[in-house]
Amino acid sequence: MKAKLTIIIFLFSTGLYAQNNIDYQKLAKACELWGLIKYFNPDGPSNEFDSAFAANVHKMLEAKNENDWRNLLTEWLNILNDPNNKVLLEEDKITEEGQSYLRAEFETDSTLIIKISGASQSIDPNNMDEFFQFVKEQLAKAKGEIIFDLRQETTMSEMYKVILHYFFEDLNSVLATEIVPQYKRKYYSGFKPENGSTSGDYTINDVFNDAIQPGHFEKRNQRVVWVVNKYSELPVVALSQQASGVGIILADSETITDMIPLSHAFNLSETLSLKFKTTDIVMPDKFQPITDYKYLETDNPIEISRKLLSNTVLQKKEIRHLTKTTLKVMSLILKTLILP
Repeated sequence: MKAKLTIIIFLFSTGLYAQNNIDYQKLAKACELWGLIKYFNPDGPSNEFDSAFAANVHKMLEAKNENDWRNLLTEWLNILNDPNNKVLLEEDKITEEGQSYLRAEFETDSTLIIKISGASQSIDPNNMDEFFQFVKEQLAKAKGEIIFDLRQETTMSEMYKVILHYFFEDLNSVLATEIVPQYKRKYYSGFKPENGSTSGDYTINDVFNDAIQPGHFEKRNQRVVWVVNKYSELPVVALSQQASGVGIILADSETITDMIPLSHAFNLSETLSLKFKTTDIVMPDKFQPITDYKYLETDNPIEISRKLLSNTVLQKKEIRHLTKTTLKVMSLILKTLILP
């Protein structure tokens, strides 16, 4: 199977089939995508993933339009069972529409609300830098609760993502807790031996690096709410806060897995794009980041954030952990009753 895939990749990369045929061009890009996922996906794709690609080559050659390609690739990537590997829909594409909002103001109740929204590529990096410095000053003054409103109107451009990543890296020293998430990546060393030989010192290892530097935000007696939607990227420092019990995540979906920046964009053509996972996030003590509160389209997430901060954030965290413990106890009881 691997030999067949290698032949396919070789033929198309050398231009043997270089024709003015868009299907062949897409097949060559699909082969490239297979290689990237095969060697950079931190979970290590199964043989089923390879077999499915090889089995679909003839279907790819017969694909008549973008919709055929989209369906084929979606079915193939679904084998990975991870939303960080997916074909981007029309609604996921970057547009120039929508306004930019950069705001960091204290409300009358001393709550600091930081609004960062502007997925269009028209954002001026210099203005963003000035705004980020202002946010740091406001955070230093903050004595009450904090709300980060990171909801976006459209899919963020890669440049905008880089700017936000830089911004939150700079804020890690202020917002981070003692709990440090780690990035997990694949690392290859040596060269793969051929014909069953043992030479080459070929190894595949999981490499772990701290995603942020540890901090002491949990000692400030403050709490933070992170409000996100399907177009947002959730900063890793938010996971540090959630695991420490000082942060809560509000989202418009039940899972935040695909909001954590772990993927790279890939263009199969000018009109067909995907994203594939290259990094995984590992939390201490097997903590699983989740949506603490799912809001509806008709809800006002900022008002919900205020209510949670003033009443039930810490109770909600305690209830969540208590529920997990209770389920484990119930499971043990049931096993005792069922098993002889």
